[in-house]
Amino acid sequence: MGIKSSKLEDKQNKPPLKDEEGIEYPPPRQTPHHCRMYGGRGTAVSMDVGKLSTELSHFLLSDKLFHCKTEEEFLASGFYKCVDYPDLESHIYYEGYFHSTSSDQSVPSMNPRYGSTFDKPAAPSAIRAFYVAFRSLNAEALQKISDEIRKLDVDSLMPLSSEVHPNTAQSMSKEELEQFKSRREKQDKEQIEKNKEAVETLSDLFDQSEGAKYRELVLSDLAVQVHYGQGVPFKSIGWHYDGINSLFHLALSVHGNRELYSLAADEPKDKETPVHLNVDKLSIGDVYISSPYLFRHAVSYPEQNWEGRTIAMQARFLMTREVLKSVHGLSQEVKEAVAACVSDVVEKGFKYPTLEDVKRAELSLPNSSS
Repeated sequence: MGIKSSKLEDKQNKPPLKDEEGIEYPPPRQTPHHCRMYGGRGTAVSMDVGKLSTELSHFLLSDKLFHCKTEEEFLASGFYKCVDYPDLESHIYYEGYFHSTSSDQSVPSMNPRYGSTFDKPAAPSAIRAFYVAFRSLNAEALQKISDEIRKLDVDSLMPLSSEVHPNTAQSMSKEELEQFKSRREKQDKEQIEKNKEAVETLSDLFDQSEGAKYRELVLSDLAVQVHYGQGVPFKSIGWHYDGINSLFHLALSVHGNRELYSLAADEPKDKETPVHLNVDKLSIGDVYISSPYLFRHAVSYPEQNWEGRTIAMQARFLMTREVLKSVHGLSQEVKEAVAACVSDVVEKGFKYPTLEDVKRAELSLPNSSS
């Protein structure tokens, strides 16, 4: 796991970090914010960061959802017990799945961990109100992403390949060669149409115009994560990419501390481009927006009791299996173009709700059973 130290730029005279496989990483730098970087999939990424007010942070934390203590309380509140670090037997991890649309009813969606289809319950009204307020405050920025993605010319990004390798051509008769070219042209056209459909759906997912069919799906898939007990040190962290529903992702620290590690380059990546190990040290009220679908990342947690527990909310696109299918399989060229549309807006930053914004949004919601 990880990238070998020879590909990482180490400008600090400090001991390297090692993961469980013994691969060395240089001491991490603070993640650059509000600028373009390049993830491991060769695409542009940016990270916007903010800090909620103390009043709003405490208002959100006061919800009873964040005060489950026994396994019975967690399970009764919609959480599942997870084991991501089997070698750390005393690490305790619960994850709950909710939605943050304006509706107080369950909505059909997918489990972000297992991919299974189920009816996702509504988050408590105060929590949903935070995301409703965010979408309202940033409707113009979200619409900008939608418009820029919709402008992409997939035909020019994915030109038909007409050339056949000479060795391939020599091994075929004229008739076989024509059939081969015909099959490949058909496959190319099918891929272009598939990518056009994906681009249209991705644009729709950001669309905030009146009557847009997916208007409330951005940041409406919530995973509430609670960690305590044995710590997760750097050597044990699990490097991964998120799914495409994290093309636009908001992470909010509700309580406790954690460290987000990421791997990204400052320039378009090639064999000579140094890849940096970055870190963000996160605590209550810290919030960031990025595209963890496009860069490798992992999280470490300190050793702590329940009172010091780490609570974080991860918000992604709320996708059904049909929506996921329509955006699956982007070509590298189209993925890079879509990523640039998102990165350009994320780089400029977003507005984060105040306590007054959230309370106002909560008043506009249907009554919550929570």
